[in-house]
Amino acid sequence: MITAVAAAVLLAGCGGSTDRGDEGSEAAEPVVLDVTIADGEVTPTNDRVEVSVGQEVVARVTSDAADELHVHGEPEATWAVEPGMEGEEFRYTPQIPGQIAIETHGLHATVATLVVTP
Repeated sequence: MITAVAAAVLLAGCGGSTDRGDEGSEAAEPVVLDVTIADGEVTPTNDRVEVSVGQEVVARVTSDAADELHVHGEPEATWAVEPGMEGEEFRYTPQIPGQIAIETHGLHATVATLVVTP
């Protein structure tokens, strides 16, 4: 359910240019992660998503319950999820290489792990 599209997970204010200084090349497309919370379950669960430092990730959230998405990375980010959300977008741009977990706090589930490369 992960598609790379030209849309902008997760952190408001962390957007901006993703140009990595490659002359004549365009910045990497944002990665979109469609997240659904319904009937006490979250999808996807335990996905692995490969991105580059500075590549924007967008979590597009649809939910029937209140919860919280949390990104355990640098920088960290937390977003309130409300019942009735349909396609609400949260943006996040990883700043350092490594593995970053995106979790729900209410359901205690790992939605995805971002594998961030330089």
